[in-house]
Amino acid sequence: MLENLYTTKMGTQKKQLQKRFSKIHSKNSMLSKIAASMVSVLVVLTLLCASITMAAAFNEEKNLFINGKGYAIDIVLIENKLATHTDNYYVPLRKTFEALGYEVLYDADKTKYRNLIDRGISFPVFDSIVYKAFLDENGETHTIEYNYEWKKEYVTSGVDYCIYGATLRLNRQMPIIEMRKNGRTEFCQIGSHKYSNGYALAPVLIDGTAYIPLRAVAYIVGGQENVKWNSEKKDTYFEGALQFNEAEKVISVSLT
Repeated sequence: MLENLYTTKMGTQKKQLQKRFSKIHSKNSMLSKIAASMVSVLVVLTLLCASITMAAAFNEEKNLFINGKGYAIDIVLIENKLATHTDNYYVPLRKTFEALGYEVLYDADKTKYRNLIDRGISFPVFDSIVYKAFLDENGETHTIEYNYEWKKEYVTSGVDYCIYGATLRLNRQMPIIEMRKNGRTEFCQIGSHKYSNGYALAPVLIDGTAYIPLRAVAYIVGGQENVKWNSEKKDTYFEGALQFNEAEKVISVSLT
């Protein structure tokens, strides 16, 4: 009795029903396999495209190579009237020197540099004529006249203030920055052309970040011989421990 309720008994069409179920099962299996294959292909393509995109983006960011290791920095071209074209390339000071293995110290103790800091010019000064009075060791008053008329046409932004500020000498207001490595200390100052090693344009401030000329980095890394002169182009170029591919905007440094 209970067998009749829970058991399905096939009649004369048993074989025909079995064939239909087999066909349906085969079709479902085939569709499932096709769907699974398509999903697998889509997943692989998606991951491949993502990998290619990430690799491309990652490679584009690396433009500073130190002994083959890549770093991402901003290389900025700031055209001005004080130097040739190649000397107008700047890099972020802290990020660059920390990648080079230096400890960077902002606002260093100025007393160590008091013989280099100019006591007459404050930063920045762009009046046409500025008079500065000082007392000599005998207590007599002297007045020096500074004419800055030539700078006015060049100063159009805050960055220009740094470039055309206290030129060729340290000033008394802006912070001094030290870069230390292996017991050696290099220094520079925002708005000053005075460096511990070689001549270069003044470091500048861009949106609160200090940028240093690539030429100054070349001097510090590779010495005076790292900066060459191209007489045909009438421009400098870098050859030695630091090299710069201007077309690709890539800096390569070899440290020993």
